[in-house]
Amino acid sequence: MSCGDRRQRADGARREYAFGRDKCTTTAAAVGEPTRRGILACYRRGLLSDLGNPKMAMFFTSLLPQFGVGFAVLALLGLVFCVMTFLWLACYAVAVAKMGDLLRRSPVGRVFDAVTGTVLIALGVRLATEQP
Repeated sequence: MSCGDRRQRADGARREYAFGRDKCTTTAAAVGEPTRRGILACYRRGLLSDLGNPKMAMFFTSLLPQFGVGFAVLALLGLVFCVMTFLWLACYAVAVAKMGDLLRRSPVGRVFDAVTGTVLIALGVRLATEQP
């Protein structure tokens, strides 16, 4: 393994640690290509995330029962909520994927990097020159 390969892997590891990563993909050590985790692992991760979300527990135990008389109505309302959430997240995923493709194009990405870099430098200069 050359020094450049080690540096690239270290840079990639730092970026993944700092900015997070898709929870259902991992990087193969030898190849460097993403591999998919099993559907049960992703389902378990999502289920634990939802069960640990106090907002959902509060919503389903305090707000939702006001609109239903029996179990069947509450189950139907829960199903409607699930379908709406799935549709929203699917649309969000498509939009983020399209935006990622746009930002990966070199001219657009360069302009975006230049603008954000300029703003960050300006904020740093303002902070450095600010009197207490």
